[in-house]
Amino acid sequence: MDLTGEQRSIAQGEAGPLLGKYMNWLIAWGEAMGAKRLVPVRSVHAMLRTPSTRGCSRRTVEEYIAELRQVCAHRVKCLTTTQVASAGSNYWRESGASQEEAAFESELRNLARRSGFQLTRTCTPYLVGNAPLKGEVCAWTESSAVVYANSILGARTTRHGMESSLAAALLGVTPAFGEVLDENRRAELHIDVGVELRSEAEYGALGFYASAVARSYIPVFTGIASLAAEDAKQISASLPYAESAISMFHVVGVTPEAPDLQTACGSRAPRVRLAFGARELRDTFQAMTDLSPGEEVDTVILGCPFASLWEIQRIAEGLAGRGIADSVQLWVATSYQTAMEAERLGFAELIRESGGRLMHDACPGSAAILGSRRVVTTSFKQAHHAQTVLGSRTAIASMERCLEAARKGRWG
Repeated sequence: MDLTGEQRSIAQGEAGPLLGKYMNWLIAWGEAMGAKRLVPVRSVHAMLRTPSTRGCSRRTVEEYIAELRQVCAHRVKCLTTTQVASAGSNYWRESGASQEEAAFESELRNLARRSGFQLTRTCTPYLVGNAPLKGEVCAWTESSAVVYANSILGARTTRHGMESSLAAALLGVTPAFGEVLDENRRAELHIDVGVELRSEAEYGALGFYASAVARSYIPVFTGIASLAAEDAKQISASLPYAESAISMFHVVGVTPEAPDLQTACGSRAPRVRLAFGARELRDTFQAMTDLSPGEEVDTVILGCPFASLWEIQRIAEGLAGRGIADSVQLWVATSYQTAMEAERLGFAELIRESGGRLMHDACPGSAAILGSRRVVTTSFKQAHHAQTVLGSRTAIASMERCLEAARKGRWG
């Protein structure tokens, strides 16, 4: 890899052992992926979280905490927001967190503030101030956020994990490969949408279908005249969760790099052309729905990816003070910032009055404490987590149908 003199000296340990280790990580990762150089990043979305003590040895937890303290002894090089926590801060006790975890979480907030990390605890950093512009190179973790950044914002990021995102935050560089480069952002799969998509969940179905057929091809969609932010969130969230690990998509006439089909494909013909119609839409929903009509529901989860203020308003108004069934727990996941706005505007209180709960900083759908067995959600990603993490049976529907299930306690 072609390194600058400063990068070589950091790799040799001249800036300290931690930065030396992190620089060598980025170099090794980049060389494995064929990168020729490291490039500056303008923003990072990193994983900086208190470790769960459940199922881990004491030594593992202590080593993890020691590493985070070392990380926070350095200053970040650019805007750096952080991924969701392992437990929701407004339901910390209910999440089963230990006193040790609570104590380190308090310490981590102080450490992060001094080092420049923004503990946003969100899977939607673009809703809380980390919204890079077209062409900006970033280093983001969280699969749905990576897809959204590449596709909707036109920024450039490969999919990062905890180690590489922290390294990028402290060093201000990332290897130039994958979606960072022009040649890896071209569509090769053309999907023509021939059915009107009427809800966020149906846009999620489109992303899930594309993932199932994409292999390694970036999809480009035609037949979509416009796209709301909430629709884009659901495509971004579902695209990595069927069969493929795709990190971006294009919508002709809508997304920044697809003014027309030819441009989206880099002046080459697509390798594969498919149609997405009423049958494909129906089949995709059925593939992730194993609840029967009339079957009892115990959990409704909204806010995957984290709910926007507009979505929270719709939920509050959709409940309209009507209570949910006694047998149902309704969770709405969002960021702390959005939760505070919902409190100020009265939406959070309306949700609580109906029996729902607003969780910020963590995702309820991956928390085994819910004891969920029959989950209804708007999100294909959430349904995937409920099935694989919680062992739940699921159904996916529009927000209106999810709220109806919460009120009646039954699906369909």
